Amino acid sequence: MSQPPPTPQGPPPYARFTPPDPTPSPGGPGRRPGRRALVAGGVVAVLLGLGASLWPTSGSDKPARQEAADAKPKPSPTTTSTRAAVGWQVPTPAVGAGPTARIQSGDGSWMTPTTYVVGTPDAVTSYKRDTGERAWSIPLSGNICGASRTQNGAGQVAVAWAREKELRAHCTEFGVVDLATGRFVWRTSLPRENATPGLRISVAVTNDVAAVGWPGDGAPGASAGFTVGTGERIWTAPAKGCTSEAHAGGKELLTLSLCGQKFKVGTRDPRTGAMTWRYTAPPSTKDAWIASSSPLVVALSASDSEPGDERLVSVSDQGRELATWKTTAKKYTTGCTYTSADCGAVITTPTTLFLATRNGAGSNSVEAYDVRTGARTWKYSAGDDRTLVPLHTEGQDLIVSLLPRVLQGSRLLRLGPDGSAKLLMRMADEVTPSDDQMVDDKLRAKSYYRDGVLYMHHPGAYEFWGGPMVMTLTTDAG
Repeated sequence: MSQPPPTPQGPPPYARFTPPDPTPSPGGPGRRPGRRALVAGGVVAVLLGLGASLWPTSGSDKPARQEAADAKPKPSPTTTSTRAAVGWQVPTPAVGAGPTARIQSGDGSWMTPTTYVVGTPDAVTSYKRDTGERAWSIPLSGNICGASRTQNGAGQVAVAWAREKELRAHCTEFGVVDLATGRFVWRTSLPRENATPGLRISVAVTNDVAAVGWPGDGAPGASAGFTVGTGERIWTAPAKGCTSEAHAGGKELLTLSLCGQKFKVGTRDPRTGAMTWRYTAPPSTKDAWIASSSPLVVALSASDSEPGDERLVSVSDQGRELATWKTTAKKYTTGCTYTSADCGAVITTPTTLFLATRNGAGSNSVEAYDVRTGARTWKYSAGDDRTLVPLHTEGQDLIVSLLPRVLQGSRLLRLGPDGSAKLLMRMADEVTPSDDQMVDDKLRAKSYYRDGVLYMHHPGAYEFWGGPMVMTLTTDAG
């Protein structure tokens, strides 16, 4: 196990904030089968991921030099108070319930300079950031099956949805949405052959390509790629010799393929679809995820029965393993689960990997690691039995949420490059916190802190959800 990080030299940029210690809350892990079981015949989805404790296998604990990320967002302005209050909200639409009702959800959460755009039941909807007034909404023929976690440089996202509003409607519709205009750039129908109701479907977009892929439901899976601007088909099946594919966007499209008994990661040519392999997982791998595309971090599991990854591997552009982090059950949260195609709780910059370590039911600390060496550069602890969730990076800083619980309101913190913390928001302590469960530790839906406001979206399933679909938290003006 790595040693505690060295004491930073010089004065820290922020005063350290220590939250109060709460009482414990119940919770526990789930279990899931591996992807090969899914491809072979389909299995029952397991909804809970399993965390793991972390040991880097290479490098030292000497802090690594932080490099600026390609995107350098303007830091959120300093407010005169950290007292937080609920801003505008969007209630959850009424949906069906009962054993014959279809599950409805709203995957997708994106920001523009003036709007907050989210997936909603059978639609993609945009809200004005300052008032919550609906700016536009694109109706869909059925439930959203999957959406790209990122948008490309033109402010476009990709979405897959079901053709009908039925219990087991298949995900055969796909398109690219312009977030500025609220219109489809194009939309198309995918072949129904091998289509599924959406289990572990992956959707990704880059400046050149929009792609969708999924494992088969008792049959080989599928994969399709399209030119972003025109919708022209580039490929219509997994790479030769492979049976299913998952995609991740960013600077370039990365594809995880199951080829025979091997998981491979590569890039598909945006003009021809030809595959160039970059990394092949060890033969013992039973399941795999792309946890990060830039830098490339792959999550691997050698188990057919345990949910979540067993280790993370950072990979160079030349396909060389840089660092490996081994994991053990219940001690680490990545968001890698049997039902997810990605690992939403793994946050990265080009040089740093941020991970939440678990203690009982909650993630009580966040650790930063150099992606090249595996060395831990800092650790921030929230105290016993409080759940910390890394939300996103802001330059070299990390925005994290300290989740609410009974009698204790949430906190929003900015962690600096040395792990020191600045308090951004503090919700009032109350019996039932108003933002309870709006953020989960697996980050199924991305939350954003922009211009002193925290934007949160609950992605469903809404028939089991009693809170709002969208909520914002804001600080006092004076």
